[in-house]
Parts: sequence; structure tokens; C-alpha cells
Amino acid sequence: MERKATGLAQQAVLGIFVFVLSSTVAYGATFYVRVDGSNSNTGSTNDSNGAWRTINWAANHVSAGDVVRVQAGTYVEVASPGVNGTSGNTVTLVADGKVTTCGMSFSGRSYIRVIGFTMDAATSGCSNSTIVTVSGTNTGLEFWNDALDNSNHSFMVNASDRCNSCIILGGSVHHVNNSSNGLTMTGNDSFVGYVDFATICYIGVNPSGNRLRFVNLNFSGMIQCGGSHPDFFYIQGLNALGYANGLIESSYGIGTVTSSDNKAFHAQNQQANAWNDNIWRLNLTYNMGSGFFSMYDTTGALNRFRFYHNTHAFCDRANNAGQFDNCGNISAQFGHGVSASIYNNIFYQAWADVAVSNLAVWSESFSPVVTKDYNLAYSPNGSVTFQSQWNVQAHPQSNVNPSFVNATSDFSLQSGSGARGVGGPLTTTNGSGSGTSLTVAATTGSFFIGDNSSNLPQYGGKLVPGDFITVGSTTVQVSRVSGDTLTLASPISWNNGDPVYFGSSSTIDIGAYPYKSGGYALSASAAIVGGTATVTPNDASLVRFVVCYSDTVPYAVANSSPYTCAAPAGAFSARVYPRYPSQTLYTPTGTAPSRPTNLRITP
Repeated sequence: MERKATGLAQQAVLGIFVFVLSSTVAYGATFYVRVDGSNSNTGSTNDSNGAWRTINWAANHVSAGDVVRVQAGTYVEVASPGVNGTSGNTVTLVADGKVTTCGMSFSGRSYIRVIGFTMDAATSGCSNSTIVTVSGTNTGLEFWNDALDNSNHSFMVNASDRCNSCIILGGSVHHVNNSSNGLTMTGNDSFVGYVDFATICYIGVNPSGNRLRFVNLNFSGMIQCGGSHPDFFYIQGLNALGYANGLIESSYGIGTVTSSDNKAFHAQNQQANAWNDNIWRLNLTYNMGSGFFSMYDTTGALNRFRFYHNTHAFCDRANNAGQFDNCGNISAQFGHGVSASIYNNIFYQAWADVAVSNLAVWSESFSPVVTKDYNLAYSPNGSVTFQSQWNVQAHPQSNVNPSFVNATSDFSLQSGSGARGVGGPLTTTNGSGSGTSLTVAATTGSFFIGDNSSNLPQYGGKLVPGDFITVGSTTVQVSRVSGDTLTLASPISWNNGDPVYFGSSSTIDIGAYPYKSGGYALSASAAIVGGTATVTPNDASLVRFVVCYSDTVPYAVANSSPYTCAAPAGAFSARVYPRYPSQTLYTPTGTAPSRPTNLRITP
């Protein structure tokens, strides 16, 4: 591709600025697209005489490291990039202002970022029914803060296709029609977080693959279409990838009570694929029409599903005739077994409102192997009784009031909550020792997640760190999980049988929200001093990570306090992303003021 002289000059100037992540990211030339531009222009200046006219032309005439800034307006097209970036040297397409387009299509592409676009299939002139299509094998695609609206499928990676080491962070998926999926993600080692799903006719997320992480997703307004069941997550096992070593964490789901079959998590395996070692934790589901999680297996391939530290409030509220759904459903079909664990969860009125006897918090049919303990169930109806499956726990919290701040809107705990300090460990150590290689009890290593930065290296791998756990009374971070052996980030000592807790404490509260005296409201400020931008939240324990932006383009992630990034060449802003389920998916800090570093005050 020929580059014009102006583009070369820009490239030389911009090449001076190197943004330091954990690995260096370099930027090439900057090009522009405008509704009054022309594809016969150079693309190198932001005016009608210099800018290109279409996103698709730009996406096929840039190189690794280049940035395309698309100016506000409507672009009736489905861009199909024909170029690739490289690791640490991406092709970046970024919307300046509100940019509306029909969608985008990727086939065998690598390291392309799409930032801040509104992709609306209902836009006049658009004829596509799927907004983002990903075909072939793709690596390192990123979608930041994009709004996908009015489609039959919003984001689709088919069973035979792959999106490996991909990132979808921020934005929304709204108004999905025709009994379809909001997001179909097929591939390995991808991260999806902080996306708002609303008015989806059928399924929110349909995942397949290994080491997928879904965090802080919001679900509301799921619609039952015909005989479909509008689930937040629905795993079908329709391809050879299966679903293994996955994480679904800190999502906030408001159910559809008009549906008799609305679930938060539904796994239905009909092929003998690997469906092992998956975690569902720290999630809040509210007002469900049916089960919170259900598992059906015809192959015997569902093993070691872990459900812990979740809060489930209200289920089957529309059904007051006594036909109680099993709202914590763990079941199996055709005689095949399910292996699952249920620990430290809150079930609040998780059955029909009028129910008072023989309450089914969960159901175990056929031959499942389900371990459970330290769960809390509560009914405001007064004295109630539970099915025998509930009472086999060694430490059940039966009809204990968790004392939410507000049982319809704020499910954090008050200081006098019965859920405080009564939770338990997920496993124990197997043998005494010291160092960084810790073995836990048989088949329990997959309660935890290790660092996945080697498979998702973008932004220094800081989107996917390992868990913090507490062994006895010592807190340490997990670097790697292999079977029942945990590799730790720093050496510790332990005794045989020491309890192992999830998180940074041995005093465990039950549910998705450990008690915090200051509550869960998150705020932050930012400042630049010298060459360093510092973001300061009101409470670091509420923060998963901070993303630093330069001219609305993400350039660094900080996932531990103090949250710092190198000061960028462009206008700085930052977003602070919560660790716990929240309907507010991020907290902005605005543009940070620069402080003089050599200011001298004299009388």
C-alpha cells in the first residue's frame, strides 16, 4: 500500500510517543474518515479534502499500528477489514463522537480494535441481520464500548469459527429479535466484561471454549419468544470445543418473571465434549421466572461445576399456586451424573411467594454428585421447612435473615446480617509444606482460577490475573492451577488440612457482597504529576481494574493499588471498573488535571 507524504510525516511524529504497558505498544500513522470525505483522498487530515469517506476503505488501506478516527455521522456499510495488526501493534478503529454504522465483519483477522461505535441494524439502508460476524480463526480482536442494537444476532462466532484471545469490554447489546443470541462466543482465552444486555429475545450469552472469562455483565428485559427460554447464559455444547475452565463472575441479572423458564445459567450437554471445571461466583440474580442455574446431561460429561458466593433473590414469583420450580436446580437426564459444588450462597425467597413447607432450594435428580455447605436460605414468611437435600449440609444457615440493605434493590449486607462471618472454606490443603506449590484436596483445585496473561497478553495481561486465596490465615495470589496443584505468586507455609478460602480473608461472609461498612458506592479522582497518571478510588477493595484512555483509546490497565499509568500523548481519561455486581458498569474520572512539578511557593 502506498502512503502519502502527509501520512509519513504524521507517522514520524506519532512514533515519538511510546505508551508503556507491561509490554510496549507503538502507534503508527493516524487517518480520518468523514461523511463529507472521499476515498480518493489521502485519509491523512481531518477535513473534507483529506479524509476518507467509508470505514471499509480505511479498514483495508492501513497497516499494523495505524489508528483510524471516524468522525461523527451515519455510515451505511458493513466494514470488513482486510488487514491485520500484530501483538502490541494493533490496527485501531475509533469513533469520534456518535458514529452509527450497520456493523462489521471479520474473517481470519488478527489484532484489530473497534472502539466506541454504534452499530444499529435498523439504520435506514442497512440490510444485515447480524451486526458483528466473526468467521474463520481470529486472534486478538478487541471491541471497546460499542453499542450493538436491533438485530437478529448481535455478535456471532459460529460453532466452526474461533475468536481466540479476544476482548469485549464495555458497551451494550440491546434489542435482539427472532429467538436469537445477544453474544455467541466460540474460542479460547477470551474476556467479556461490563456489557449491558437488555431486551434480548432468547439468550444473552452462548459460550463455547476454554478459559473464557465473563465478568460484570448486566442482564434485564429478557423476552420469551414462542417456546424459548430467555436465559442469561446458555451453554449447549454444539461444537468440539466444549466448555471448560470458564469463569462467570459478578454479573447482575434481573429476571423475566413472566417467563416460566427464565434461568441465569443453563447447561445442556448432548455431546461428550469437555465440560469440566467451570466457576459461577459473586453473581446476583433477582426476580427470576424459574431456576437460577440448571444442568442437564445426556453424556456424563458435566464435571466439577462450582457455584459459590452468589446471591439469588426471589424466584417463581408469578407462580403462587404451589407448583414450585427448583430455583437452584442441579439435575441430570437419562441416568447420567453431574458433578457440582454449592458453597456460601444466599437463597432469599427462592421459591413461590406462598411456599412455607418442603421448600426446594435445589433439586438433584438421577445420579448427580453434589457437594454443598455453608449456604443460607431465608423466607420472610416466618417458620418454614426445607427438603432433605438442603439439610444434609454440615453448616446450613436455615431461615437465617441476611438483612439486605434493601431486599428489592440493594443486596449488600447490613452490619447485623445473619450472613456475616458464617461462611466456610472451599477446600483444605493436602499435606504440610512451604514454598509456592500447594496441593489441595482431591478434585478441588478447580475452585480457583490462575493467571491467564500468557494466553491473553494484551495490556500486560492485567485483565486476567489469578485469584487471591487465604490458606489458614495467610493470603496469597494464585499464578497457575494444574489439577489439584496451585502455583502461588509468593512462598508461604501451611499445615495439612488447613482451610482454603476464596478471597483475602478467613472470616467469610455468605453471598455475593461481603459486608462493607462504607457500602458499595464507587467514586474516583485522577491527577497527572510529571509523567505518571494516578487514579484514586474511594475504596480499592471495590475495584477490579482501572483502564487509562488517551483520546478515548485504551492504552493501559492497572489492576492493583496504587492505580497508575504512564501519562499519554493525548487527552487523558480513565474508567474505574467495579469488582462486585453493579448496575453501574464503570465510574468515569474525567480528564485529569496536570499539576506543575516545579512549583515553588515563597512568602
